[in-house]
Amino acid sequence: VQIMAIQNQVKPALASLTLLSCNCSNQLEAPIIWHRKSSDHEMARGSLTETNFGRQLASSEKNVRDKALKRVQKWLSTLPYDGISEGEMLKLWKGLYMTMWMADKPLVQEELAVNLASLVDCLSDNDEVFLFITIFFKTIRREWSGIDRLRIDKFYMLIRGMLRRTLQYLQQHDWDDGIINLYLKLIPEALNTSQTFTADGITFHIVDVFLPELKKVADDHLSSEKIIVMVRPFSHLLATTPDHSLRDAITTSIFEPLAIAMETSVTQKLLINPVDLSTEFLNLAKDPKWPRSSANRKSLYQLRHRFASLTVSVCGGQQLEQDVTDDGGPLKSKIQKILKPLKTLSYLNVVAMYR
Repeated sequence: VQIMAIQNQVKPALASLTLLSCNCSNQLEAPIIWHRKSSDHEMARGSLTETNFGRQLASSEKNVRDKALKRVQKWLSTLPYDGISEGEMLKLWKGLYMTMWMADKPLVQEELAVNLASLVDCLSDNDEVFLFITIFFKTIRREWSGIDRLRIDKFYMLIRGMLRRTLQYLQQHDWDDGIINLYLKLIPEALNTSQTFTADGITFHIVDVFLPELKKVADDHLSSEKIIVMVRPFSHLLATTPDHSLRDAITTSIFEPLAIAMETSVTQKLLINPVDLSTEFLNLAKDPKWPRSSANRKSLYQLRHRFASLTVSVCGGQQLEQDVTDDGGPLKSKIQKILKPLKTLSYLNVVAMYR
């Protein structure tokens, strides 16, 4: 009887509490529903945290990831005048990385790699473009040790796609010196010359595919001097890396194909002058700041001799003095005198063997 009496007393109180909770939930629910309806409209103007791309980009559902990627394109296309910070770009690339991680089937992965590289087209400022590409290489190096063997190939494909899009961007701007300077800051980050995150697979892959990708975008605006500037980061890496395997890879994948092409063909599209390359290797070998060890110096002198002898053979077999202690002055003047009637040497099939 006592229990029934207590229940009768408590029932009115419970009813009033239930009514109050219903009223509160109704008051709170409307703004939440309104916010969801307006999120697409406000997304382009919000910050990266407000847009909440990460969860959508890492979704297990392909259609959700595709919609999120389109929203990323819209968001990048409508950045404010002050651009995007490095911190926000790191967050963005973490989400984009997860999108590639979740992608399966070769055709889907290939299409996604192209779409991710094409996000460069959404950015209007050169600094933002190279920040976007730089943060990509930082992200991929940071995550490299966690990529399993089943996913490694699609990330190699993404790295090659980003490198190709970078070179295409330079071509679209007629190999402008200012943009090439941004490229020269980017490539050491991609090659990991600072050894921040050890990822040798990325470095070797870039060394392997760089020259074929450069050949695809080469045009009449890419002069001999600019080609030498484009491969200069690899010369510097050759002078500093303690890894003999990497030195061999740079020689066989970058510089030896250049020498072979100049020996076997003379065309009128992609120009290079072996005198300048020979002089650059000599200057690097003699500079106390660059060669890390005697092994690095030996590699530089070998390439110096390779291109100096190539100059002689291409120009009719005339003999030149090959003294490694030469400061480059008399030797260079002799080579230039021989090359004066020829002016420039050119090649188109720089890496035909790597097609």
